[in-house]
Amino acid sequence: MPYKNLILAHVQRYDTLDTKARTNGVQFIGSVQNMDMIGDGVYDTAICLEVLEHVPDPFQAVREIGRILKKDGTAIISVPHLSRLHEEPNDFFRYTHYGMRHILESKGLDVLDIQRTGALFSFLGHQTSTLILCLVWHIKFVKSLFFFLNKWFCVLPCYFLDQKFFGKTAFPLGYVFVARKK
Repeated sequence: MPYKNLILAHVQRYDTLDTKARTNGVQFIGSVQNMDMIGDGVYDTAICLEVLEHVPDPFQAVREIGRILKKDGTAIISVPHLSRLHEEPNDFFRYTHYGMRHILESKGLDVLDIQRTGALFSFLGHQTSTLILCLVWHIKFVKSLFFFLNKWFCVLPCYFLDQKFFGKTAFPLGYVFVARKK
């Protein structure tokens, strides 16, 4: 739940779902493809970040997201386009904005906004960051130092290079969709 504190500043209620209790505070254990433990039309907003690439049936997952939303409820969904294999064997898809729009609209959600996240330099920088941080993650002081250095010498330069060279690109790192239930 890396965005919990940011989200809590804007909501009255914050519920979570995961396939297992990876961290404290997970209210619902299950799959986004089958949220029977949640009633119809319960939420004003559903946030699903970097999840749909890990489910074998993203159409069913989006149907379930729409089901738990109130009428005119908002879904905020992020998906990768460029990514390394991860969380194997549960790494099924990468998305274009055309494909994701089709999934959302076919399940009764109107796409209000699509934002690209990153581009080719961000993808390459993320791979470099992952490799370096994995090597030092278990060393307390070094971990903090490398996390700080990574931000200033890898993440931010990659972001600025993407802005300069890949403003409108065929190489998006991923997408964030905002959609409304009809």
